[in-house]
Amino acid sequence: MQLCAPDSPLDLEGTSEVSQRGTLGSGLSGPVIFLIVVISTLAFLFWGGPLWSAPQQATHLSRIVGSYAAVIPFAAVALISVGRFSIARLTTATALVWVAKMLVTATLWMFIAPGTASRYQPAPVRERAERRGSGGRHLSAATAESAGSLVRLEIGDEGFGEKSLRVRPGDRLKILNTGSELHTVHLFSGAQTFENVPLPASGGAHLIEIDEPGHYTIRCDIHTGSELKLVVGASDVIDAEVE
Repeated sequence: MQLCAPDSPLDLEGTSEVSQRGTLGSGLSGPVIFLIVVISTLAFLFWGGPLWSAPQQATHLSRIVGSYAAVIPFAAVALISVGRFSIARLTTATALVWVAKMLVTATLWMFIAPGTASRYQPAPVRERAERRGSGGRHLSAATAESAGSLVRLEIGDEGFGEKSLRVRPGDRLKILNTGSELHTVHLFSGAQTFENVPLPASGGAHLIEIDEPGHYTIRCDIHTGSELKLVVGASDVIDAEVE
């Protein structure tokens, strides 16, 4: 009985080719890819401070971009160190790590910091206007007993329905969110902020009383370009500032 010896040279060549290709043609072994995923995930968790300590108004843009961008140099160094660098392998290795990292970080985000980029909490107003003499300006939260007309102002998914609004001193302005997205009411004049509060979607409302004549701006800080010029006073005090 004659036994056939295995074709050792062919087997070795096949093994070498698999080793050269790496995981899914990336040129890197599984453990190396796993290590890069761990490093990039740690970068995501601690970039700019721990994820679990981030304020609710944080968007995490730098954390996301930075941790994903860090994968590219790590993958390039790993490929160069094993003598397998090429643009195709770098692209494949980067894509593999990104996919794995996305699954890991999405899970961690859900458990560690749920809602930090979906709920908005404006930064605290540094200085609120106090009631002053005849030369001052004051806008305060209105009460049910306040005098003056009630003016309704709507903001929807496309922003404010108008670019400017004129009211009289003593009027109350009710700002209503009729859209499906969160907005904010940032009311200011020059460098002075009077209100900066969230306006929840689908019916959220905020009521303010306008006491002093002048020019003001109402802006949603979440949506660029969503802004309205507010003039408080009679028509003879309105100038070309309001279109």
